[in-house]
Amino acid sequence: MNELLHFASRFINSFPDHPLILEGHTDNKGNPEKNILLSQQRAEQIKIFLNEIHFIPLLQMHTRGFGDTVPVA
Repeated sequence: MNELLHFASRFINSFPDHPLILEGHTDNKGNPEKNILLSQQRAEQIKIFLNEIHFIPLLQMHTRGFGDTVPVA
């Protein structure tokens, strides 16, 4: 995953004036409210990683947690 995020961050840094939306998702197991929180935390962790390791500005990134409400697959 680190290698993929490295390549993504190079692309993101090419467009500093454009916002970046980081989405978190979960499966449909467990409590739906907790899944929303978990998915938000996942997106926040990627935001922190991209900021601390790849120096993408925090103000450029926005996070959303969807839980299992918007399946990616």
